[in-house]
Amino acid sequence: MPTLLLIESNDRTARVVESVLGMLGYEIVRLVDAERLKLEIRARNPDLVMISADMQSGSGLDLIRDEYRHFAAPVPVIAWSSYHKPEALKELAPVELNLGAVMVAPLDPGELVRLVTLLAPPDDRAAAVQVVADLAAESAAELRVDAPTGTRPLAKVEMARQLCGIDRSDWTGCLEIAQEDADDLALYFELGQLTFARSAAGRDLVAAAAAHGRLDGVHVPEVPLQNIQEEAQLLMALRGIGMHETGWLEQQAAVALISRALDAWDGELRAIPGLAPEDHFGDPTPVIPLLIRAVASEAEGRELLDVDPDAVVVVRLPSDATIRSWALSGVEQEVLAQLMKARGREITLAQLVRVCAGDDDARTHHVHALVELLRRIGFLHFSGRPWGADTGKRLTELVTELHRLGTADHYQVLGLKRDADDKKIREALRTRSLKYHPDKLYGLHPRVQETANAVFARIQDAYDVLRDPPRRAEYLGQLEGDLDSTDMEMGKVAMARGRIRLRHKRYADAAQDFKDATLHDPDNLDAQTQLAWARFRLDPENPRQAMAEMSKIVRKDEGYADAWYYLGRLAFLQEEFVGARKYFVRTLKADPEHVEATRELRLMDRRGQGVPDAVPPLDGEDAEAAEEPKKGGLFSRLRGRR
Repeated sequence: MPTLLLIESNDRTARVVESVLGMLGYEIVRLVDAERLKLEIRARNPDLVMISADMQSGSGLDLIRDEYRHFAAPVPVIAWSSYHKPEALKELAPVELNLGAVMVAPLDPGELVRLVTLLAPPDDRAAAVQVVADLAAESAAELRVDAPTGTRPLAKVEMARQLCGIDRSDWTGCLEIAQEDADDLALYFELGQLTFARSAAGRDLVAAAAAHGRLDGVHVPEVPLQNIQEEAQLLMALRGIGMHETGWLEQQAAVALISRALDAWDGELRAIPGLAPEDHFGDPTPVIPLLIRAVASEAEGRELLDVDPDAVVVVRLPSDATIRSWALSGVEQEVLAQLMKARGREITLAQLVRVCAGDDDARTHHVHALVELLRRIGFLHFSGRPWGADTGKRLTELVTELHRLGTADHYQVLGLKRDADDKKIREALRTRSLKYHPDKLYGLHPRVQETANAVFARIQDAYDVLRDPPRRAEYLGQLEGDLDSTDMEMGKVAMARGRIRLRHKRYADAAQDFKDATLHDPDNLDAQTQLAWARFRLDPENPRQAMAEMSKIVRKDEGYADAWYYLGRLAFLQEEFVGARKYFVRTLKADPEHVEATRELRLMDRRGQGVPDAVPPLDGEDAEAAEEPKKGGLFSRLRGRR
């Protein structure tokens, strides 16, 4: 069963992950703090780590940065955020991480399952394929947005999706966009097509003519204009347009107003069904072509998509019937036909643009506009695998090497034995410089260069120490180190807390504390012994596991008295008195001053337990002494079991 570590403080997101992936058989361990992460890494070897960059205490990427080196291998990582776009998230991720995918929160369950099953295949792959298909169908259904209704804050509206919903539902009415720091807008639709658009300031045709250079150096008189017909007449009088260009100019004004609507974010949106304009353009215009032109107009003279060309794109186009209803023509139709071939596939943005546009720069701009619109509507995602195949392969090699160097000493970094001389040290640096020096990776993906720089910095640091004989000698003396003192102290704290909880019969909590102590200090036999005992107290009907764990401890150290003592207690509680006596005797052999074992043997002698010639039960003062509670003794609470 694959194990996934989930680092997420948002309960809602955690429930999505646990419910969707739980039905595929994944074991999900949720964490919210660094200390628990550190211990879980030591306790298990997960197959995948899922991290939120929006933790309540900061980014989960920072949380895992220092602990990632403790994994046995560079485990794949999926990161997500609701604040950062995928491109920014990739830059925020430390180069030490094996970043396998990036996502946008709230999570798309279908995308989540697809990426997790790709990076950490489940035991039942057939079931995973079916779940992915079902969730993809549900996701496609969710993209069928309804017509706008009521009044909503603009900050919570994706305008491109609102306009797409108008197109799909053949909506008739008016969208009023009230903004705090800009002119209000009104967009009128009839059966899903735009019939008229205006701003509160008016003179929209004049503004469109000026934007297209038709009024350069011409003074436009400030006369009142009642409607677009009067605007057109004024422009023709100024020779800004010809009589046959009125329709073209109306389209340019509509594109400009749609573009402003797409950028509106502060204010509110009000939908008024059935409201018709007092004025209108010549002919109703389909919404989707207008949206494409509006998005393209935002990027005149610059790159439209602020996305790494190596980013992986997932294309999820709507149905063929919906696409036909868009009524695209010319280049847009040809580009969309190419995009349809990539439906449901993973492809890098650079590959997608190359397939759709070839070497035609003009067509490239159309491709960018259509891709950007599809992303805004929700049919295209840049979440998923963050790198292309070649870059991903190179990064995997570099991250694996960086992970190895994270726990290696200076000699291991350079691949040397500890008796290496100056010549071998110089040769080791030269060999690794040929592979990892930044100059050797010029022109590759920036992430590759950044990761290689981190590898070479570690190599250079090791070389700087070992090339100097005095520093080398000092370093050799430091290699024989003890367990980290902080770990030792944390282990003592966990032990003390566990003993208190054990006395209060909080056996589950005590077991967790003793487990933490073993993780802080793996050689702590006392912690291992108390953990086995607490687990037995939690499930007293199953003593065999505790007996097996205690037996492992005495095999590690036959002179450890407490393990022999607890073996005796376990045998005694099962009324195996001969075995209990044997274990108590072994306890005293290891520690002749062991108080509890001495007391247990004395009581067993008085009762005749575990000896060949049993004596009668005690009575009188001896019986009272035998039954007297052992104040302060660790096992006085077990009297009822005797």
